Amino acid sequence: MNRLLFTGVLALACAFRANSFGAGAGDFDDFLKPLFAERCVKCHGGEKTKGKVNLKEIGSAAQLLAKPELLKELIEVVDARDMPPEDEPQPSDLERARLLEVLRAGLREAAAGAEVSRSPVRRLNRFQYNNVVKDLFGLKPDVFPLPEKLMTRLSPYLRASTGGNATMPDQVEVASFALAPKPGMKEVKPFPKDLRAAHGYDNQANQLTLSPLLLDAFLRLSVSIVESPDFHQGNVGLWDDFFKEPEGDADLAQEVRRRLEPFLMQAFRRPADKATLDRYVSYVLGKTKRGVPFTEAMKKVASAALSSPKFLYRYEPEGAEPDLFVLASDLAFFLWASAPDLELLRLAESGELAKPEVLGKTIDRMLSDPRVERFLD
Repeated sequence: MNRLLFTGVLALACAFRANSFGAGAGDFDDFLKPLFAERCVKCHGGEKTKGKVNLKEIGSAAQLLAKPELLKELIEVVDARDMPPEDEPQPSDLERARLLEVLRAGLREAAAGAEVSRSPVRRLNRFQYNNVVKDLFGLKPDVFPLPEKLMTRLSPYLRASTGGNATMPDQVEVASFALAPKPGMKEVKPFPKDLRAAHGYDNQANQLTLSPLLLDAFLRLSVSIVESPDFHQGNVGLWDDFFKEPEGDADLAQEVRRRLEPFLMQAFRRPADKATLDRYVSYVLGKTKRGVPFTEAMKKVASAALSSPKFLYRYEPEGAEPDLFVLASDLAFFLWASAPDLELLRLAESGELAKPEVLGKTIDRMLSDPRVERFLD
């Protein structure tokens, strides 16, 4: 899990603490050690050591704090109620809650001051690229066939309930189009083939590189998308708001800037700085001054944005403070396999996304959005 997303989830878990428990010698000697001896060492410390976890060898708070990975694993299995096993006596809800609080306090103490590695830069893979472009322009068709989608719904996975929350039906119909995928847009250049990493995954950073040759291929791909016969008003939801020529009395420079600001924000998954926005606006105005029709000029600037490393790459900017735009992207690519929408980006821009209650409502909204079916697929 990305560092910022993990940090956000951990912060949420800690924010709802009813009481504060330390992970010092008192909590360990009076609570954790007896609990481990009574409930855990039978399987994790006796003659058999399941899951390579030996709790019998943890004799002090200091030894436990020296194992933050173990603390993290303990929190996950206890919180998910995977431990103790179903056939073993279960702790009360109060005992489980206290155990989680002590373990979380220990993890915070163990991780304090630790150097956290930065997430590696990664390029969009083919499936993500298709979804981002489709959502950015409001496209009806897919950009290209998607044989990597091993399963596709034929009936909805989710249905609305009276309480407003989506529920799953008892049965869903699915199909596989891997051997005969649905066609994409006409005359679109192929997406450069990505190497499959270990176990078939296609989202590992060390496989998603960008050489000069690949960059040229992505430029030709982006141009072919906006020049496709299928890229027209009937298929592009963004057409009237972005590509349609403005009224004759409109201030062209102001109108182009008004259209490009949210477009580039969504394409780059963070606000474009003034110099970047000015450069894109000047590009459109320069084309129109040379007689290029407005719609064609906007197509050209859109394809330029699609071939920018700011579009093709997911990255974590330098800085010690958590970046809410990275958190927004992590959420969107995890749940939607796509970029965050403007509503999510505006929450990151305002800082509201850092508030647990806002983050909770945002996740509920994202889970209710039809795009979550990409995650379910």
